[in-house]
Amino acid sequence: MKGQRRSVETSARGCQARCAKVSGCAHFSWWRDGGCHLQDSTASRAAAGTVTAGPPTCDTSVPKPAPRPAPKKAAPAPSNPINELRKRMNANFTKLRKELDATKKQFGSKARTLNDLLRRILAKLNGTMPVPPAPPVAPTPAPPAATSPPATQPPAGKPPGSSDPDAAVWLSQHNYFRCIHNTPEISWDDDVAAGSATWAEKGQMKHAKCYSIPAPRGPSGENLAAGQSDIAGAVTAWYDESPEKGPECGGHCTALLWKKSTALGCSRKNTWNGNRPMYVCRYAKTAANFGSMAEGVNMPDYTKEEACYKKYNPPRRWTAGASSAGTQHDGKVE
Repeated sequence: MKGQRRSVETSARGCQARCAKVSGCAHFSWWRDGGCHLQDSTASRAAAGTVTAGPPTCDTSVPKPAPRPAPKKAAPAPSNPINELRKRMNANFTKLRKELDATKKQFGSKARTLNDLLRRILAKLNGTMPVPPAPPVAPTPAPPAATSPPATQPPAGKPPGSSDPDAAVWLSQHNYFRCIHNTPEISWDDDVAAGSATWAEKGQMKHAKCYSIPAPRGPSGENLAAGQSDIAGAVTAWYDESPEKGPECGGHCTALLWKKSTALGCSRKNTWNGNRPMYVCRYAKTAANFGSMAEGVNMPDYTKEEACYKKYNPPRRWTAGASSAGTQHDGKVE
């Protein structure tokens, strides 16, 4: 729908409620990964897999027959970890038993109760727990301080050990925006970047099943863009989704700013729409946009913008409030 971007909603009802609030919205579509799209009356029907769709409100104009006396319902069973695990896994008891047995073998001496076992399974499936747990690593001595380049020079080269020549540009633009939101730096990860490069080679504006990607390339959140003139333009297009709203900004913006994501891997390939640039970034360890938005994204502090710009020296600088003024970009995002 013109003027509306894809957002992330926790349920189909939330997506429908958003449609009801937007003038001209005649139809909503909600994907199971949380994606919410709004359409006006000119939209046409198309098959799109497992999607919940409908009008902005439910029609209540048809008279309903007199309700029958409701039978007495048994008291609801108290919430327990198994029910919560069933909802999250969306699978049958056979799959639950396999996960339980596998976790018993892996954490047998550490998991003292059934609840503890189930909690570990849930954390494992959500990507919030390393599998298997990494042994403690002795801290390495800090390297000697290096002299920073002048603020007028663009970022050059690539981080030590990275295989992508554009890694420094991806990092400087991301960490500049994260700095404005008082969010820790994100680091480059070659494994995650390799997965992004494989997807960018396809040249299609369609998300991968990134939350199901096994380690070390996932699980992860994912941002796509195509047609922008450079990397900084693509990253700025993701950020330019009402960032002044913090945790309530758009889905691409929240992925870029996700506090718990510590690994970044991106790629640019000229594979979209006739040799035009395609951009893919993935945010992992832990996957972006998985959990509470309020806990995952900070509000911005635009008084820090100048200091953040001097620190990271990104190719493109942000002007506070640009998104609310209707900034346009030279490509598309997904």
